[in-house]
Amino acid sequence: MPALSDTRALLFARFAEESLNVRDEDGFRGLVRQHVQPLLPHATLLAAIGRVHFDHLQILHIVDVNCPQPFLESLPRVFRVNERPAFARWLSTRSAVVLDTGSDEVPMSEQERAEVEVIGNGRLVIHGVPDLSGYMGSFLSFAQVPRDIPADDARMVVNLLCPHLHTALCRLPQPLTKDDAVLGNLTQIEKQLLGLLAAGRTNAEIAKLRGKSPDTIRNQLYKLFDKLNVGSRAEAVSLLLASKTLSDIRID
Repeated sequence: MPALSDTRALLFARFAEESLNVRDEDGFRGLVRQHVQPLLPHATLLAAIGRVHFDHLQILHIVDVNCPQPFLESLPRVFRVNERPAFARWLSTRSAVVLDTGSDEVPMSEQERAEVEVIGNGRLVIHGVPDLSGYMGSFLSFAQVPRDIPADDARMVVNLLCPHLHTALCRLPQPLTKDDAVLGNLTQIEKQLLGLLAAGRTNAEIAKLRGKSPDTIRNQLYKLFDKLNVGSRAEAVSLLLASKTLSDIRID
């Protein structure tokens, strides 16, 4: 494994020091442009905080650096992990992934290939930092890293950078989403139903706990799903687990 030269070690030390001062998205972008770019040259960076729930990844917060607007607009906020081979590879190994996009040998979904066309072919370096649960964390994708940078060198650098970038990302204020707004408008009964769903209760169990008939509970759940714009119990629970507004819901 390569080691940092004295010059790059000084650059890294400066980056680590400056990362402690990041308090907002502009500060994060400034950190990347001024202190990450010299250590790992790249054209764009997509930094996200997300949660893996069942076989889906839900992106909760994105901070981009120089990403084209069409790319950001087309990026889904919820997707199946198996639709993203590059991300799935990182998730299974938790090791930095280096890909040469544009090569037929690199497995990519149609959505990924369409995104690469927007941001440009080149070397893609992906890494992240999971939280203690292993299901939520930060995910960083550096695009158009020069191909003359050896893959091992790129892996070493992102291994050093990512913990500091993760800490800076987690320090940023998390914006409320449309889902948060919808969840915040639930009635007390709807919140109770959602909490019971999250606890894995069946319709029959919910009916017994609430002193209602199974038909009544089924109708109430249909109305709840319609209000949340979801089609299943799993999707409804996923919204709850990702919410920043419903800390008052009991899951038991």
